[in-house]
Amino acid sequence: MLADKATPVLTTLEMFDVGSGSTANGKIDRVVATFSENLDTPYSAGNTPLTLANVPSSGALNTVTNVSGTTARLNITEGAGAADTAVGSFTVALATNASGIRDNAGNLSSFAMQAPADKAGPVPVSITDTDGATNGLIDSGDSLIVTFSEPIASAVGLVTIITEADPTGGGNDTLNITGLTNGARNTGSNAYVNNNNRTFQYTNSTLTKSYGDKTITATVSGACSGDCADRGTNLVAANFDFAAALSLTDAAGNLATGSLIVSITLF
Repeated sequence: MLADKATPVLTTLEMFDVGSGSTANGKIDRVVATFSENLDTPYSAGNTPLTLANVPSSGALNTVTNVSGTTARLNITEGAGAADTAVGSFTVALATNASGIRDNAGNLSSFAMQAPADKAGPVPVSITDTDGATNGLIDSGDSLIVTFSEPIASAVGLVTIITEADPTGGGNDTLNITGLTNGARNTGSNAYVNNNNRTFQYTNSTLTKSYGDKTITATVSGACSGDCADRGTNLVAANFDFAAALSLTDAAGNLATGSLIVSITLF
């Protein structure tokens, strides 16, 4: 039988935004390294063999766990920096260590400084609006501005439809912006639409990207159509529950994920 003298070779290095309770929050908190063969256990080298540089949001390596099969997990303490799910200049390196990453024959693994693959999707991190003629009343010239944790690489259609509605039987009004929101979103208020089962739209509204494509602005344009006489004015901030359209992705193809609840008087 031939002796095993081949070291485990790194095959993939991937970064993730797992967040709390499996809900992404826009900060990198995990890196998973996969190797070409099963790894020996137990792993007891701690953080010593690993060097992480320029972790997004100023994060830092916490522990190395789940060293089993062909993978090892690097758990990252989220930093105090701004939410950031882009790889940027983030790199990881592994040095040889007798108690570190090795195969069952004791061959020690290592790899040079390199960037992980991006497996973290854009997350909404802030939402603001600009008021038109009347605060809290949707009208031409109003805009909703959503900023994400990294640039949105997917195309955003210039023309969009902005719809406010009050569902049948009452309940909070909803806001739907085609290409920006994941369907009709709960506005947290019943004052934007005056009567139940009413809907109105601005069908010639626009979507534009700015600030390095991290920000998408939806601008209300053109004339109102539908039940426009039922437009209401909400003067009290309410909890708008935003989630991004599934068509929005980063440069690596990761879908925009997560949600953001903000207290706001929409438009």
